[in-house]
Amino acid sequence: MKKIKKWYQENLFSVICILIVCIILIAPLLSPSYVWGHDSAFHISNIKSLVTSISKGNWFFPKIYPIIANNFGYGTGLFYGQLPHMIVALLKICIGMFFDISIIDSMKIVHFVTLFCSAFFMYLFTKKVTNKKLISLVGAIIYITFPYRLSEIYVRDAFAENITFVFLPLIFYGLYELLYGKSSSKFYIPFIIGTSALVLTHTITTFYTALIVFIYLLFNFKKVFKKDIIKKICIALSFIFFLTSFYTIPLIEQKLHANINIFTNHELFNSNNVSIRSLFLSNLFPFAGNQSMDGIVYYLLIPTIMMLLFSIYNYKNIKLDNKEMFLQFFIIGSICLLMTTNIFPWKYMPKMLLYIQFPWRLLVFVTFFYSLSSILILITLKDNLIKPVSYFLIMIFLILSVDSINLTRLITYTEDQVNASTSGIGAINDYLPSKVLKNYEYYNHRGKDLVITSGSGDASLNSLSVPFTNFDIYVEKGPMTVEFPMLYYYGYTSYCTNKKKEPLEVKESKNGFVEVVFDKSCNATLNFTGSTLTKVSYYLTLLTLITFIYFVVKITLREKNVMKK
Repeated sequence: MKKIKKWYQENLFSVICILIVCIILIAPLLSPSYVWGHDSAFHISNIKSLVTSISKGNWFFPKIYPIIANNFGYGTGLFYGQLPHMIVALLKICIGMFFDISIIDSMKIVHFVTLFCSAFFMYLFTKKVTNKKLISLVGAIIYITFPYRLSEIYVRDAFAENITFVFLPLIFYGLYELLYGKSSSKFYIPFIIGTSALVLTHTITTFYTALIVFIYLLFNFKKVFKKDIIKKICIALSFIFFLTSFYTIPLIEQKLHANINIFTNHELFNSNNVSIRSLFLSNLFPFAGNQSMDGIVYYLLIPTIMMLLFSIYNYKNIKLDNKEMFLQFFIIGSICLLMTTNIFPWKYMPKMLLYIQFPWRLLVFVTFFYSLSSILILITLKDNLIKPVSYFLIMIFLILSVDSINLTRLITYTEDQVNASTSGIGAINDYLPSKVLKNYEYYNHRGKDLVITSGSGDASLNSLSVPFTNFDIYVEKGPMTVEFPMLYYYGYTSYCTNKKKEPLEVKESKNGFVEVVFDKSCNATLNFTGSTLTKVSYYLTLLTLITFIYFVVKITLREKNVMKK
């Protein structure tokens, strides 16, 4: 309790400053208006669908979403990190029990909490590295006033990608403790929680984070290649894999067993297309007419550029035990910056790297790495200069951030005005079965009836609540095949429920819908239950979560006992 009180007294001013800056930055969203961003309709639609699904009792990360795709059951939950949407949906449902709150209002709350948490965790990480409160505060403010960071909110409304800013400081806080510290708990807790949350938030960012972490560990190979360090990394990765297995295992199964547009349409991730979407060097510098493309602000602020240059210029003269980390962060950030431009040879990159689609997404990492490496120059200041210079920089970054807040995209609208059926699919039909796109007219005009595709007989619906349905089948000439008004994803199961439960063959129709084969008349059900492996993954996640809590308590108590001795 004394430690908490001491920490509170030492850091209260910094936390209040972060809170005030976050309120100023998010102030435009306090109005009745909301951003009509590039991705707003997609996120609102999927959250709306998720709220509907949870309200029907499918509360644990449902995989198939109703409403979207003509209410044929869209597989967003199988491919897209659900954590951001789930947070908003639960917020809407829980607060909605007491107050009238919309999905858009819930999104505004999460935007604010995300902004504050990303700054707060960046402050903790920077303070861990520098042991300087004011300098750490500057680093946190740079992190949340970075132009691209604000474009994520006010132009793109890239809701999931925006939340990834929260987890990067946690991940590298853990890695810093692993390489420079002595506490196992301070490595395991932030690293495992941060990485697991990132996996459940944004797959592309997770993939690139893994590559960057690997590069960072290579920079520090002398520290890494020790038995104790390798053991800790293996334990952490095991926890992360099993904690997120309820999401990653179904995703891998779809890749292996289903033909989904995002996996089969190679034009989506064509190297030429990715290369075309890269930036010109002029986009990275704040000169008139060169600062933005499609409303997104890509450039680096002049104070950030100057601080980086001064930090590198004075690097040799800086006396700091861990100063090589700042240089490593600068190098990694610069590589990411280079990769956003048309100078980088995207045409020759392996397909896995091309899943990023838009190279400027790497500005997420530029924001993180440059926010830390730029403050190195402040460490060289005399003690009597740190306070005035820090306050001055905070004011400068706050003032300059105004240019990145695009008020023209703020309009007043409700979620009911968003066409969830079409908007929830995504701009490139990411998660539609490939056969649906080949028979798009059929998909557009298909009703909710059962269609007999082979054999003869009769099929009638008793109830339909996507992804569950109950129906009666009369087989006149079998085997009879029936197509259902549900998009096909691997994991649908059907059972004949006459006298005893008998499994039926489920497959994909030529149109990309669920098809079931019947040999006899029966009453039957169809539902998305996931495969046996998917069901096992849920129990694995639950068991691992319990084990992780026990593990954390155990090592924390052990460290406390060692400190007492």
